[in-house]
Amino acid sequence: MTDVSPWDLLQRRNYIANKEVAKKVSKERLKICKGCENFNHLAKTCGVCHCVMPFKVKLAGASCPLPIPKWKAVTNDEEMQ
Repeated sequence: MTDVSPWDLLQRRNYIANKEVAKKVSKERLKICKGCENFNHLAKTCGVCHCVMPFKVKLAGASCPLPIPKWKAVTNDEEMQ
């Protein structure tokens, strides 16, 4: 999978990396991030990848940047919008 960033939401290429996940999935991902020690609650950013998490969690091809990811990229059509 390619490296995915929140900027991919603005670049509507036709590949899975920038497709959006279902609201249920993005809410669950953000909940996981908010419970992480690397999450900056004031800026809503990740201390590891420095992404703005309310945007990154919406990207199907995005995943947690930790060596053992807390959430992974979505490849299942049922989890996408």
